[in-house]
Amino acid sequence: MIFKCAASFLFFGVLFLLGCSLEKTISAASVCDKIVAAGIGKNCTRDKPMALGARARNKYNFDLTGVPGKGGAVFDFSTQEDYNATVNAFAEVAFLAGPHRYGNSKTKIFVQMNSGASLNDGDLVKNIVEK
Repeated sequence: MIFKCAASFLFFGVLFLLGCSLEKTISAASVCDKIVAAGIGKNCTRDKPMALGARARNKYNFDLTGVPGKGGAVFDFSTQEDYNATVNAFAEVAFLAGPHRYGNSKTKIFVQMNSGASLNDGDLVKNIVEK
């Protein structure tokens, strides 16, 4: 009986670990794709991280569907230090960067959108980033 329980435990433990290793990595690209799928953005394109987002590992720009000619950017980071520094940099220039700044320190994803975006679009992006 003990061996059956141990074997079952080992089997389910391996399945759990396998499931965890197959979990899709959250990245700037995957978040940008979710923003497009939600109908908020279009035309995700990879860009070189610069200026306030220079510490990002990756940056993807997108056009806002509800605000022609305006867009946003999704950043992902390798380290917590780089993520925090970028969030703080955007907070310091909030009057220029606008209210649409959404981050998740666990996944190290940060999204900034043009201030012309609607509050509803902002809430949808916030939900995407927080998952």
